[in-house]
Amino acid sequence: MNNIKTNLLFLILIAFIFVMYMMLWFVESFDVFHWVAYRYSITGERLDVLTRYINGDTWTKLKWAIAIVFLFISYLFYFDRNIFKDHLASFRLLYQTIKEELKNIQTVNVYLITIVGFLFFIFLLIYSAVTPLQLDELDTWLFFIDKGPLVTMAYYPSNNNHIAYNLLSVFWSCFLSPVWTVRMVSMLSGTGVVFLFYLILKRRYDTVFSFAGILLLISSAPFVAYAIQGRGYVLELLGLMLFLYVLWHMEPSIYTDRLLVVCNTFIVYVVPVAILPLGLLNMYYAYHLVKEDTKNTKRIFQMAFYSGMFILICYAPVWIFSGFNQILNNPFVRRISFQEAPHEALFTYGPELWNFISGCESNLNESLFLILCIGSLVMLF
Repeated sequence: MNNIKTNLLFLILIAFIFVMYMMLWFVESFDVFHWVAYRYSITGERLDVLTRYINGDTWTKLKWAIAIVFLFISYLFYFDRNIFKDHLASFRLLYQTIKEELKNIQTVNVYLITIVGFLFFIFLLIYSAVTPLQLDELDTWLFFIDKGPLVTMAYYPSNNNHIAYNLLSVFWSCFLSPVWTVRMVSMLSGTGVVFLFYLILKRRYDTVFSFAGILLLISSAPFVAYAIQGRGYVLELLGLMLFLYVLWHMEPSIYTDRLLVVCNTFIVYVVPVAILPLGLLNMYYAYHLVKEDTKNTKRIFQMAFYSGMFILICYAPVWIFSGFNQILNNPFVRRISFQEAPHEALFTYGPELWNFISGCESNLNESLFLILCIGSLVMLF
């Protein structure tokens, strides 16, 4: 009886939303433009800006986006009504897993990694105070954070907008000055990376090796440089670390699937190109699920579907007002053919990456990088 009442209420709600949506479909962009201009007394240059963002093209995209979101939410409530409850339960499970893992670590080591993380955060604060903002950070503040969350979510002039990072930074703008606002999320993320990296190492290695890995991480010039930079790269790294933690430290279940969907969505919402490493990690997870039981194929497709839909919904404002071309085409990256990629990776990008990691330039870097690649392959086998 309760299920019949629930389904009836659901159908009534769907019918009401559908009627409201059909009414919206017959509203023209011209009417919306004049209503907004009149309501907020927009004139002059601001009116020209409004013309670029409220026109027939964006209004049609908005209607289709609302239709897709409406259909997806209808699907969730009808076929997977417990999805939000499961997500809350998955976060509780993650908290319990970390709590139990900390209990199994000696108290002195827990205190020690806490002290190391705290001191690293203080170091980042001091280093940030004496380091001027870079051009990308200034753009992040002027064009996104300072303009508020709505502009951040929709305005995508180039790949410079790390949306999830900037949205979190908008929150800090209520309490901090611009310099600290731009960099605070990155510094907190760097500290979180140190903590998660320790837990991942401690699960597999002894205490000495785990702390040695942490010391190598926090003394790495590239990591420190990005940990104070007001960009989303370290936040992306934190998301990847959380993905690996869930992958390696929690038993596969519907709850881990939910957590990985959240990780996929969040990481790509920070930096879209992160879809490449995420794709490899998801294939690794899918391989183990299928190896365990071929019936898990349904779970894999469900994860892929949910991740894709949530990512599309997050980027819907960008598609409506800026276009997906802004995401897919980076004007600051040189295009190469597929045939050129292996040679470029080994003899151009590889040595440059080695220069960045090692902090020195040498004519031997190409040879050193090749030796490093060969050594890594040998270790795998």
